[in-house]
Amino acid sequence: MTSIALPGTPDSVAAARRFVVEVVRSCPWITTAADVLDRAALIVSELATNALRHTRSGDPGNSFTVRVDVNEHGVRIEVHTLPPRQWDSVPHVVTPDDPSREHGRGLYLV
Repeated sequence: MTSIALPGTPDSVAAARRFVVEVVRSCPWITTAADVLDRAALIVSELATNALRHTRSGDPGNSFTVRVDVNEHGVRIEVHTLPPRQWDSVPHVVTPDDPSREHGRGLYLV
């Protein structure tokens, strides 16, 4: 398992994607199909965006951590954040009625 701490800024979403793809590609014992890399990049993008949008990790001067574990069973991605901005806010999965919708599909994709 390897991890990186990233600042809570919009640029960190792209940095999180690059980090995950580089970690997976750097494992010589595993061959990963391009679609798996694409999915991993999409999922970490959604999680990092949610971290910035919904938690204190996105507040000025704060950060979040991305952890990646690659083994013979697959790829595991974790995004660790600071607490949510609103304690009564509970994430939930919404089945998107419009697949091209820009917001509200993150947990559904994950």
